Amino acid sequence: MQTRVGRRGKTFKMIKFRSMVVNADKMKAELAEENGQKGRFIFKMKDDSRVTKMGKFIRKFSIDELPQFLNVLKGDMSVVGPRPPLPEEVAQYDQTYATRMLVKPGITGPWQVSG
Repeated sequence: MQTRVGRRGKTFKMIKFRSMVVNADKMKAELAEENGQKGRFIFKMKDDSRVTKMGKFIRKFSIDELPQFLNVLKGDMSVVGPRPPLPEEVAQYDQTYATRMLVKPGITGPWQVSG
């Protein structure tokens, strides 16, 4: 489980399968700086070295998102909505960007659904 921020800033525990090495959060800042992504809200890398072999498999087939349906049943998330941010991401939001906190986060985003 991982702490995420939901609608109106309420935190919740997002249920997910582990797809990265245990100390992945600690490695994030170093990798972000190496890849020129320091200070960005969302950190993405094409071939992230923190992802395990099993993690690549579960991500390829989107199995990693199946446990999040339990969060939907609990009411913390919806099926479609913005990605649930980490608390440290929300701390960087300005007033305009914070408007995304007015809706429930989703398992998949509108950009994936719309193609």
